[in-house]
Amino acid sequence: MLNFKRLIKDDLEKITPYLYLYPADFNDLSFGSKYVWGEDFVIDYAEIDGFFIMKETSYSYKNAFYYPIRLNDTADIDIAFKEIE
Repeated sequence: MLNFKRLIKDDLEKITPYLYLYPADFNDLSFGSKYVWGEDFVIDYAEIDGFFIMKETSYSYKNAFYYPIRLNDTADIDIAFKEIE
């Protein structure tokens, strides 16, 4: 079961290394972007079985998930997807 935590400023040191692991190179996955837009786009995150998972909620949608970020080479992506479901 995923236990989500709301992203707050104090999480910067903890999650920044995870965001660097994401294979995309765009602003949406920077901590600054997530924090600055925090009133419009609420971010919750969880860690499970070698993955960092973020979900986003805004005024127009609820629980949009980012692709899970693999934290180690042996983590099984199928487990992360099953947990998200």
